[in-house]
Amino acid sequence: MKSYFYNLEAFTLIIAALLFAIPVYAQAAEIEGQLEVLHTDDFENPSNSGYVFYLRVGQQRYELQSDEQLPLVTSGTPAKVKGRIEGNKIIVENFALKGDEFEKLGAGLGSQAKETSEKAGLSKMYLTGAAIVIVIFLLYIILKRRARAGSLKQDAALRNYIAANLRKGYPKQQIRNALLKDGYTNQEIEEAFRRVR
Repeated sequence: MKSYFYNLEAFTLIIAALLFAIPVYAQAAEIEGQLEVLHTDDFENPSNSGYVFYLRVGQQRYELQSDEQLPLVTSGTPAKVKGRIEGNKIIVENFALKGDEFEKLGAGLGSQAKETSEKAGLSKMYLTGAAIVIVIFLLYIILKRRARAGSLKQDAALRNYIAANLRKGYPKQQIRNALLKDGYTNQEIEEAFRRVR
């Protein structure tokens, strides 16, 4: 019965690690919508002032995050964004404006830069995936060792309990009933009785 809880703990930690890993493989998408460009002011610290870019797609609004400065255009300008969606944010990998401004921006985005960006994204994904697998494996090993150490201590304590109560003259069935009430299985009890003899 006690080892069941160690297995349950291991299972729970593995599920938690996997749920933690899900945002790493955020949904990649290419989305078209209208830009919303807002200017933010920080009068106490002007270096924090700047522009915040959003892409509105129907009723959904995504904040755009990019390592490069996005072009300053008026709100309502149609745009196409390729990137990873993480909640209500898009991590921008590629950005293009539609209409007249599309040609200007397209000239600045070389295919080599696109390929480099895609390769870097794949490398990060593989490295993150490998790290997650290693962490899960290490958690499994640690929990397995804890369970084994706990099981050995538990077996010794169970055998000592049985031996002490047999010396006091308690009948085997009474000892079994007390252990069953404490959550031990028949198999654990029988194995402990065999080792006591």
